[in-house]
Amino acid sequence: MLLMPTQYVIWAPGQVIDLYAPAETPVIAVKGATLYPVTGRLLVTPVSVTASDVTVSLMDAVTTFLMDDREVFPREVSYPVGEPVEQVQQEGVAVLSGARRTAVIVALREAGLSVQQAPLITSVVVSGPAYGRLMEDDIVSRIDGVEVHTAAEVDALIG
Repeated sequence: MLLMPTQYVIWAPGQVIDLYAPAETPVIAVKGATLYPVTGRLLVTPVSVTASDVTVSLMDAVTTFLMDDREVFPREVSYPVGEPVEQVQQEGVAVLSGARRTAVIVALREAGLSVQQAPLITSVVVSGPAYGRLMEDDIVSRIDGVEVHTAAEVDALIG
């Protein structure tokens, strides 16, 4: 009975990352901005969540529940009920991609650089007419020769 799968996920602290630590590939890189030397450390601890295709046993759930640095949550807190694993994973990638874009925008604005809003392609449906013509992260500047500046303008012209 202790090995029986449950409908829970485990949240645990991930590996601590020092964003200021020297590395071959920097964790954060901003081109075109004046850079200043930094001292100290900027530590970030990501949260590790049970993968969408992994089940947690009753024994693991109970053991984790008793730990101070981990949490047990119902599966639907992290993953939508009834969605295929592949779709959940694709949505996770999309969320991280959006968060990365937001972080870059915030960093550029904080550095005093001008950032303009523009309609951005976030995904392309394989069975749709745009497949093979538009790519993720393409910026839309015109539709049928009409200049667009916002997502609302794109929606209005496409709709």
